[in-house]
Amino acid sequence: MIGKKLLRLSIVIFTLMLVVGIFTIGYAQRKAIGPEPQKITATLSANPEQYVGTCPVVINFKAKITATQPSKVQYKFIRSDGVHSPVETLNFTAYGAQEVMDTWTLGGSGLPKYSGWEAIQIVYPMDVRSDKASFSIKCRDDGPQQVTQPGLQQGKLPDLVVEDITLGSDCRVVVKVRNLGPGYIPDETWMTHKPESSSVYLTVNGKGWGGETIWKFDPNKSLQYPGGLAVYESDLKITGTATIKATVDHTKQIKETNYTNNERTTRLTCKAEVAQPAEIKEDCDSFNPATLRITKILGNWKIVDGNHWLFDFATKKSEADRGLSIIKNYRMNQLCFVGRPGPSFQYILVSGASPAGGTQGEDCVKFNPDNTTVASIQGRWKIVDGNYWMFDFGNRELEARQSLAIIKKYGFTYSCFVGRPDPSFRYLHK
Repeated sequence: MIGKKLLRLSIVIFTLMLVVGIFTIGYAQRKAIGPEPQKITATLSANPEQYVGTCPVVINFKAKITATQPSKVQYKFIRSDGVHSPVETLNFTAYGAQEVMDTWTLGGSGLPKYSGWEAIQIVYPMDVRSDKASFSIKCRDDGPQQVTQPGLQQGKLPDLVVEDITLGSDCRVVVKVRNLGPGYIPDETWMTHKPESSSVYLTVNGKGWGGETIWKFDPNKSLQYPGGLAVYESDLKITGTATIKATVDHTKQIKETNYTNNERTTRLTCKAEVAQPAEIKEDCDSFNPATLRITKILGNWKIVDGNHWLFDFATKKSEADRGLSIIKNYRMNQLCFVGRPGPSFQYILVSGASPAGGTQGEDCVKFNPDNTTVASIQGRWKIVDGNYWMFDFGNRELEARQSLAIIKKYGFTYSCFVGRPDPSFRYLHK
């Protein structure tokens, strides 16, 4: 009897030890596995996705970035025309999502139709790209119509709009006006300029500008026809910061389809050009073109020098091969930045000098460094060559001016791409 009781007790003790052991092993396994790895996702939508109407039109992009752990997340918007926004930063203090937005204004007499896309690219702490948010536009009028008699319009009216207000040379106020149509402006309303019947009327900080030059309508009458555009550079110069309101057809001398878009108000800041210093402070990393190689890291093809990766081509292996070939042909050995971390501008040198001479099969756009300037266009600082804007710096004016000084210092005359649209590699040479 006693022996049976001892046997039952032994079985009970063994069972308890087994359960405790299993629990302990399971706990140890869970502890060894640790927390789930960070996961970051991004989604983006375009509004409107399809547009038919008067142009230009603003396409609004709304993005949502989700992070599963507290972290700093850096991102940029990328577009089908090869343009990308400056890198911006979000701080996540816990699991959750944050929304960010971007806009793209396009369309007009020079671009009556367009199909494109925008996406959001996570650049830190990992490489993640959203799906492309596609859209298409079709402008109601494809350009100015040659009209010889106003009666042929059969009641169609023009629609004048102040499209933009910027600063031109010597901080003069520049106003861009467009006739969104579909109607024609009759000759009899091509007015003599005077303040009470001006085509464009300016106020500065809420007060009417008392300058002598308040323009009559465009002398070459390009604005007279549907889709026509006129750019007026006034004699009004501002210093510091001022609020400028421009009104087209101030006294409503022209019958229009819409008067609500006849004025625009913009806050402009005039800053003197930053003089190019005798020595430009540069931020460059050296590498050896002979030891560069292409490798795949976390699913993306990269050009690396030892354990340091220099250029990321995502899934585009052929573009990585092309990029490496270009680097070796020019013998590039310095990668330079403006504005780290999250640089707004990058360039590559050959032992402290510009790459030169060209290489076969390049995709390049030529520009004149003597004509390049920094301009504020729709609130974003850009480096432009005439009407062609080359680099977008967002709100980073100082970095735009530093980059322009670098372009002039090295005499770059070509801006080159690998993989347009949405190039994976860009460089400059002369």
